[in-house]
Amino acid sequence: MFLVSLNYFRAIAIVFIVAGHSYKLVGITHDSLFQNIILNLITGGTTLFVFISGFLFHHIFSLATITKPSKKNKIKNVLIPYLVLSMPIIYWITLKGDGWWGPYFNPNSTGVSDHYVIPTVQYLLSGSHMVAYWYIPFIIVTFSMPPIHRWFDQQNTLIQLAIIIFYLAISAILHRPLDTLYVFQSVLYFSRYT
Repeated sequence: MFLVSLNYFRAIAIVFIVAGHSYKLVGITHDSLFQNIILNLITGGTTLFVFISGFLFHHIFSLATITKPSKKNKIKNVLIPYLVLSMPIIYWITLKGDGWWGPYFNPNSTGVSDHYVIPTVQYLLSGSHMVAYWYIPFIIVTFSMPPIHRWFDQQNTLIQLAIIIFYLAISAILHRPLDTLYVFQSVLYFSRYT
């Protein structure tokens, strides 16, 4: 079943994400309360995508099981392109010695493992080698969570409310990780929207 309204909502989310990544290019600053409100609304576009993912999961998969073809599609359409597009960038970063955002994974010693293997694994697991690539490790972890979401769907309303209140309390003190380096912090932060 194709939901046309959800496709429009996805387009709006894309516009928000592009605007959130480009408002500095047009010189918008944090000078006034109004500008801060607008910037906070615009930079929250990722939340819309996470909500869409949660909605689609509930709408499509809540009663069914995730099938092997679905898992294969996620690997083929998300994981493999991520690896193929990431490796040249990571290769360049490790040769150059600093990342897109700075030298997050500087080697501690002089071995091949410390200079190439460990930083490569760290960049792949965090997605920090490119600005928007943080989302891929995050969504891969999220794709692995259907049993938890299914368990939540099967609980009574009181348990669901307790879990929602717990996540709201956590979200009051936990924010997006610094430069989105910590995937599990992102998963915990964005889980309140799914």
